[in-house]
Amino acid sequence: MTIIEQMARALAARLNLQFEGAGPGPAVFFGYLPAEPVKAVCVYANDLRAPGDLDGVRVQVVIRSDSDGAWPLEMAMQIIKYLDDRRDTLFVADGQYINRIETEKGFEFAGFNANNTQLYTANFRIYACGC
Repeated sequence: MTIIEQMARALAARLNLQFEGAGPGPAVFFGYLPAEPVKAVCVYANDLRAPGDLDGVRVQVVIRSDSDGAWPLEMAMQIIKYLDDRRDTLFVADGQYINRIETEKGFEFAGFNANNTQLYTANFRIYACGC
């Protein structure tokens, strides 16, 4: 399981959202953000490297929402509180050991999609052990 999927699974559990849209309602995805559900979080590889690489792995987290402006901001704050400067942790049982996580760029408004959904993005760097 990649660090991207591990992070997505951890965010789903932390945010109390479904993983990969297992039912109706907001969900967390990784690598690909489907059109539904409208309220969703996705974790993307931004500069994927091998575990243990000294430069770390860069990831981007995208939050998508309908016209509800409060929901994406609440999700953003919860994600930042959970990830920013996190150290010595595992995202999932038997997952890669995380030395630390740095927020490279906090959440910012990234615009609207064609279907009037709003997007917010943030960038993180994860230093994970290859052991």
